Parts: sequence; structure tokens; C-alpha cells
Amino acid sequence: MKRFFLILLLATTVMSCNKLRTAQLEDEVRDDIAENFRGSGVRVGDVDLMHVEGNMYTGVVELTYDGDTYEHALDVVCDGDMFVWEVYE
Repeated sequence: MKRFFLILLLATTVMSCNKLRTAQLEDEVRDDIAENFRGSGVRVGDVDLMHVEGNMYTGVVELTYDGDTYEHALDVVCDGDMFVWEVYE
């Protein structure tokens, strides 16, 4: 029984760490996209990412321009230190 609780605790910790890293990556990607669009009149809203596999994430980013807010598909590849992102129309 003790072993079961230890495995459950470990699994919960691993899932929590992954969630924390995903949330941190969302913040960093949002900031980088905002920096890229600085001065263009585009406002960057929420970034929501989902881990696909390995170092690949997919999700959506909210962009406001021309008075309207749109959700665009977003792909991110992160190696732990650096990341690259691509926004699709």
C-alpha cells in the first residue's frame, strides 16, 4: 500500500511539473510574440498550449487587430532552453 501511494505521489509531481513548464512556456511565448508584433498595432492575448510529444507543443494565440480579436493556430518547439514558434492564419 505504501508503494502505491509513493507511485501516485511521484506521478502527480511529474504531471504538476509538466503543467508548470507548459504554463511558463505559454508566458514566454506570449511575451516573445508581443515583442515581435511591437509597434504593429497587434495586441497579443492568451496563449494556450498543449504538449503533443517530445519537445513539440500546439495551441492557439489570441491576436487583436483592426478592432477584432481572432484565435490563430500556434506551433511551438522547445528544447528546454530556447523555443521557436509559428502562428498560422
